[in-house]
Amino acid sequence: MSNPGLLVPLSNTLSAALLTYRCVPCNYQPVISAASISPTAPFTTQALIASATATDPEGDSIAFSYQWQQSTNNLSFTDLAVTYSNTLPSAVTVSGDYYRVVHHSQRRPDQRLAIYHHVLCS
Repeated sequence: MSNPGLLVPLSNTLSAALLTYRCVPCNYQPVISAASISPTAPFTTQALIASATATDPEGDSIAFSYQWQQSTNNLSFTDLAVTYSNTLPSAVTVSGDYYRVVHHSQRRPDQRLAIYHHVLCS
């Protein structure tokens, strides 16, 4: 995909009505098209595994980091204190609690890619 970029003035002074600009490429956030947690009906003896599919407008490679969250009511979620990769070990899960994961692009960690998939542990 062609990146139009931004035109940024190199100088704000006019010299014989000539302005000089340079093109600064834009770096747009990746777009997640699918996200899931498996298994879809887990037991506390099973690890939870998150997966995501995403595309990048500039064609850059995409790597994710994951923030797992836990809830007792499936409404109010809190971040788990420990950070894991795409796998949440079974030793961390509690029967009757809900879990979800927030995907982050490692290229833009300041922006959460907010697609949540919730599972209830039995």
